[in-house]
Amino acid sequence: MPSITQRRNVVCHCTLCSRNFLQYSLVSGRTAEHHIVKEKLERVQKSDAAKRFANSVQEEEMMDVDTQYNQADSPDLNAAMMADKVSVDNEISEVNGNGSDIERDMNSDSGSGEEEDPFDAPNMPENPVHRFIATFAILFISRYPVKKGATILIEFINQLLKIYNKDFQLQTSLIGLQRMTGFSNYVNGIKKSVVCEDCHKAHKQDVPHPTHCDFKKHGSQLPCNCELMKISSSSAMVVKQSYVYNSIQRSLQLKVVDTLCDVYDGAMWKELKDQSGVSFVDESRSLMLTMNIDWFQPFDGVTYSTGAIYLAINNLPFACDIPAARKTSGFTAYNSTCACPRCVRQFTRLPSTNQVDFSRFDYLMWKICSSLENRLHAEEWKSDIRGTIINSIHNLFLGTPKRMMERWIKEGLIDNRKLATMQAMAETMVVPMDYVVLKSKIGKGFPYMKADKWKSWVLVYLPILLKAVLPIEMFRNWISFVDACRQLVKPSITFSDIDDGHKFLQEFCTECQCIYTPTILTCNMHLHLHLRETIHDFGPVYRYWLFRFEQYNGLLKNVNMNRKDSFEVTYMNSFVQDTFKGDFVHAAVTCPSQVSFLPLLTKLTATAQPSTSKNTITFPQRPFRLLAFIQAYSNPSLPVLGNEPLPQSTFPLHIKPPSAMSDGDYPHLLDYYKVAYCMPNLEGYQHPSSPFSFVDNQTIKLKSSNLLGQVYKGCKYASGHGSFVQSLFLGSQGNNRLAYTRQIQYLFLHYFTPPVDNTELQTRVVYQNKHVFVFVKWFQIEHDHSRDLESVDICSADFIVCDFECILPVHQISSVVATCDYKTSTNNKKILVNALPHKQYN
Repeated sequence: MPSITQRRNVVCHCTLCSRNFLQYSLVSGRTAEHHIVKEKLERVQKSDAAKRFANSVQEEEMMDVDTQYNQADSPDLNAAMMADKVSVDNEISEVNGNGSDIERDMNSDSGSGEEEDPFDAPNMPENPVHRFIATFAILFISRYPVKKGATILIEFINQLLKIYNKDFQLQTSLIGLQRMTGFSNYVNGIKKSVVCEDCHKAHKQDVPHPTHCDFKKHGSQLPCNCELMKISSSSAMVVKQSYVYNSIQRSLQLKVVDTLCDVYDGAMWKELKDQSGVSFVDESRSLMLTMNIDWFQPFDGVTYSTGAIYLAINNLPFACDIPAARKTSGFTAYNSTCACPRCVRQFTRLPSTNQVDFSRFDYLMWKICSSLENRLHAEEWKSDIRGTIINSIHNLFLGTPKRMMERWIKEGLIDNRKLATMQAMAETMVVPMDYVVLKSKIGKGFPYMKADKWKSWVLVYLPILLKAVLPIEMFRNWISFVDACRQLVKPSITFSDIDDGHKFLQEFCTECQCIYTPTILTCNMHLHLHLRETIHDFGPVYRYWLFRFEQYNGLLKNVNMNRKDSFEVTYMNSFVQDTFKGDFVHAAVTCPSQVSFLPLLTKLTATAQPSTSKNTITFPQRPFRLLAFIQAYSNPSLPVLGNEPLPQSTFPLHIKPPSAMSDGDYPHLLDYYKVAYCMPNLEGYQHPSSPFSFVDNQTIKLKSSNLLGQVYKGCKYASGHGSFVQSLFLGSQGNNRLAYTRQIQYLFLHYFTPPVDNTELQTRVVYQNKHVFVFVKWFQIEHDHSRDLESVDICSADFIVCDFECILPVHQISSVVATCDYKTSTNNKKILVNALPHKQYN
C-alpha cells in the first residue's frame, strides 16, 4: 500500500489549495482532477443546466466521501468540521491548517452577515414527522459519536422510510445532513489563529501568515522569529499551536434571536438608573466580564495541554490559575526572583541551586505596590495587576495541600499502612451534599486529584483523619492552614474573618520555615498572604473562584475525538453546538403535532426541559433579604418562627399533596408553636374548641430543599448525605453560643395562622402562614476535648429524646457537617463531627 507522501505528489494551484502561505498544496492525482472539474463548473455556474449538473456532482462526491471517511476510521464528530470533499480535506488540511469549508467559514468575519439567520434551514422538510426524524438523527450522532456507524444509521433510517413508502430521504452524508438541518450554522462564526509558542502572538489564519513570528518584543529591535509551522508525521506542513475563538457577541445574537446586537441597546439597560438618577450605561464600566483561562490535559498518559478561555458576565475582572494569570497579565514566571506582581519583594536563590528562596513571611515588612505603581506598570507592560485575582481554589486547595502531601509520602511520614488506615476510617464518613467524596483516593496516595477533591480533603477529611498520622508539630502547623481555609471560604465573610484567615496563613507559612527545608516553600505560599487584599477588593471567594470553569474543562475533556491535529477546533465546535442544541430543537419543532416528540429530543440536548405538573408549588411572600437570613442562623438571640421569607428556589418545582403528620411527631409541632408564639392555650386538631385556635396536622413533606445553593435532604435519601447539620443556641448564661449537631429526618411545610382578637385582626397586615421546618434528632455532645485543636466535636452515637426542639426552622441551620464513626480507647462508639461552611449563592 503506498504511503501518504507517495500519494501526495501532484502540485495543485487551484483556488482552494492556494490559500496557504505556500500558494499551493501537494495532493493526489484524483484530488487534482476533482479540483479541475470543480473550477470548470464554477465558470459555467450561471446557467441553469450547469447548476443542476454541479448539484448532481456534489451529491455523488458526498456519497464518495462517506466511503473514504469510513476507510479512514475517523469519528463522525470530527467529520462535522469537514467540508463537502472530505477526501480533499484529508490530504490538504494539514498543509493549509484549515482546509475545510466550515473552518474557512470560521475564519470569515461573522459580524458582516447582517442578514444571517442561525436557525435558517431551508432544506428541512415541511412534514413534521420528517422534521423530527432529521432532527433526531443529527442530535443523536452529535451526542453519541458512533464513528463509522453514522452513515450506517442514516442508511438504516432511509431504508425504513423506503419500506413504508415515504417520499422523504435523509442526506446520505453527515455534512449534507448537517446542512439540511441547519445544525452546522452554529459553528460558522468560530475563528482560528496561528499562535507563536514563544511570545504568544496570534496570527489570523484567514489571511496568509508568515512561517516565522514577526512580533517584536518589548525593548527589542529584532522580531521573535519563532517557527509557526512544523512538519507532521505525514510530511505535511501544520501549525504548531492554534487559538480557537468564538465571539461572545455572536453567541448572544444566536441565543436570543431577533434582538439587538449589544446588551446596552436594550430598553432595560437604557431605562435603568442609579441612585443619582443617572443612566446606568453612561458609566464606562457599568458591565464587566470575568475572563477565565485554564489549561488541562485532554488525554491521560500523554504530555499535551489544551487551553480554554471563558467569558462570563459577572461584573468582575478576570480570574485564572497562577500560570495562566502570568501569561494573561504579562507577569514574570513563578521561578523568577521578581515573581510577585503585588509587592516589590526581590527574592534570592537557594545556594548551589536555581530554585528561588521564598522564605521570610513577615508580611508587615513587605512593600505592597500602590495604585499609582500598578497603573505605571500597566501602561508600560500592558498588564493589570490589581484586576488579576489570586484564585483561591488554586492558591489554597490545589497548590499547597498537594505539595505537602507529596512531601510527607516521599519522606515516609505517611506510608501505605497509614494510607490504608485513613482509607478505612474515611469509608465510615458521611459527607455533606456538594462536597466531593474521595472514595478510594486516600488509600491510593491521592492520585490525579482535582481542586474540588483537594478542597474536600482539606476541609472535610483532613481534620478527622490526619491527627494519628503526622507528628504533632506538623499536624498543629497544618491545622493553621485548615483554620485559614475555614475562615476564607465562608459564603459571607467579615473583616474580622479575613484578618483571622490572614493570621492563620502567616502562622502556617512562618512555621513551615522552621519545620521543613526551604525547598518546600513556593511562590504560591508567598501569595497566600496576598489573599486578604483580593478578598478586600472583590468580596467572598464564592463569587469568583473557578470551580464552575473547572467543570467546563471536564466537559471539554469528555468530547470524543481521534487525537489528530487541531482538536482544539473539535472542542470549540462541540461546546458551541451543545450550547445551542435546545434552541435548535425549538426551531425545528414548530408544529403542535410535534409536541409528543419533545421528551425524546430533550434527552439529546444539553439542557433538560422541566415537565409540567398540577402540583407545581408557588408561594407569594414578602421579599427575601439576604442580610436578615444571615442574621437568623448566626445570631441565636434573634426570634425565628419559621415563616420568614426564603428564596423561591428553596422549594422544589413538584411536591407531594398534603398528608397527616404522624401522631408521634405532631405533639412536638404543637408544643413548638406554643413556645414560639407564646400561646400556651393552643389546642390540638383532635378536639378544638374553636376553628381559629388549633394547629392542623396536615403537612407537605419535601424530598429536598435547595437553600441558596446548599442542598438539604432527609436521612432516608442519598445515604444520609445532606442530613447532618448544626444550629446555634445560647448557653445557659446567655453570653456564649453553642453549636449542636442534629440529623434531619425529613423536611416539611406547615400552614399556621395564630389566633388574634378582632382589634388586632383589623390592624394586621396579611400574615405569612407558610412555615418551613426540618424535623431533626439531636446528638449529645461529649465532654471530651481531645479534638479541640482541629475543631472537631465528639458526640454520642445515640439521639436525645425528642421534644419541641426537634422542630427546627430551616432558617436556623448554621452549617453542614461531616460525620465519622469513632471508637474510644474503651471501645465505646462515638461520632466525630466536623462543621463546614455551607453554600450561599444569591
